[in-house]
Amino acid sequence: MKKSRKKVFQRHKENHLALVNGVQELGLKMLVDEPYRLPMLNAVRVPDEIDELAARRRLRTEFKIEIGGGLGQLAGKVWRIGLMGTRQEQSTSPGCSRHSKKYEIEPGSISLIG
Repeated sequence: MKKSRKKVFQRHKENHLALVNGVQELGLKMLVDEPYRLPMLNAVRVPDEIDELAARRRLRTEFKIEIGGGLGQLAGKVWRIGLMGTRQEQSTSPGCSRHSKKYEIEPGSISLIG
C-alpha cells in the first residue's frame, strides 16, 4: 500500500509541475504562491480580458480539460483544475504532451494554434 501511495503522490506532483509549466508558457499565473500549492488542486488566474465562462467551456468541450470556475469571491477570476483520481495521467493534463499545441490568449477567448 505504501508503495502505491508514493506512486500516486509522485504522479500528482509531476502532473502539477507540467500544468504549472504550461500555464506559465501561456503567460498565465497560478493563484497560490508555490510553497502553499496543493499538487492535486490548482487555481489559475484568468486575465480580465478573457470571457472566463466561454473560455472554460471551450477548454472543457474541445480540449477535454477537466476544469471548473472559481467559487465565491473568486467566481469569474480563476479556473480550478484538479489532477486527481486513477484516470489522471500526465498525458491528459493541460500543458503536457497531449496538449503540446499552443493556446493563444486573446481578448474574450482562447484559441488553439498549430
